[in-house]
Amino acid sequence: MRKITQLISLIFHPIFIPVMGLFVIFNSGTMFSFIPSQIKNFTYIVVFLSTFVLPLSMLPLLKFQRVISDYSLTDRRERILPMILSTIFFFMGLYILRKVPMTIFMQSFFLAMIVIVLSVALISFKWKISMHMSAIGAFTALIAILILRYSSEIFWGLVLAVFFSGVLGCARLYLGRHNPTQVYAGYIWGFIVSASILWHF
Repeated sequence: MRKITQLISLIFHPIFIPVMGLFVIFNSGTMFSFIPSQIKNFTYIVVFLSTFVLPLSMLPLLKFQRVISDYSLTDRRERILPMILSTIFFFMGLYILRKVPMTIFMQSFFLAMIVIVLSVALISFKWKISMHMSAIGAFTALIAILILRYSSEIFWGLVLAVFFSGVLGCARLYLGRHNPTQVYAGYIWGFIVSASILWHF
C-alpha cells in the first residue's frame, strides 16, 4: 500500500500539473483546441522547461549545498527556497508566453500556479499546507472553468479530477505527509486561486 500511495503522489506531483493543465486546455474541445500546432508546441516547450526542467535541475545543487535534506521536501522550512526559485522560473516562462497573443488563457493558468506556489511558500514560514492538494485543486478548477465558461464537454474530466483529488488526499494522509486540515486547506486554496484568476480571462 505504501508503494501505491507513493506512486500516486509521484504521478500527481505539483511539478507535472502545469503541463497536464496545458494538455487539457488544448484538448478541451473549445476554441483553444484550434490554436495552430506551432503555437501549441512552442507553449508546451516553454511550460515544460520553466515548470519542470529548471525547477527539477536545481534540486541536486540545493541538496549538495545541504539546503535541503531530501528531494521530497518533507520539512516545510526546506520547501521555501525551492518554491521561491520555482516561482522565478515560472515568471520567466510567463514572460515568454506573453509574447504570444493566442495563449492568454494559458497565461492566466500559469499566473494562477505562480500565485499558488508563492503563497504556499509564504504560508510555509508558519504552517505546512499541502502543495500537492493545492496543485490538483487548481487543476480541478481549470476543468470546471472550461466547462462553465467555455462550454467544454469534458464533464467526465471534472469527475475524474475530483475523484483523483480524493485519492491523492488519502495518499498524502496515509504517507503521513499532512494532516486532514492541511490537505483540505491546500485543495480549497488551490481551487479558489485558480478559479478566481481563470474566471477573469
